[in-house]
Amino acid sequence: MGTFSLRSHNKDEPILTITHAAVDKTEKVVFSSGVDNKVAMFRMVEQEGVSKWIYTSSVRSHTHDVNCLAISHHKDLLVSGG
Repeated sequence: MGTFSLRSHNKDEPILTITHAAVDKTEKVVFSSGVDNKVAMFRMVEQEGVSKWIYTSSVRSHTHDVNCLAISHHKDLLVSGG
């Protein structure tokens, strides 16, 4: 699997290297994980006629790397594993 890099909403923060991702059924929300215990959420928004991904929130519910993300579209549930 490749990686995807995305800068968060704060230009002073480092670029995030995403190694795993899950997309919701609207394709406007992406959950991501990388080489740490953080799962982040990004949302597609339109600003001045331009669509862009913005960092929305994150959680650190794992003790080690998060290696898998999956979304159940029947229950709107995100599942993560290490």
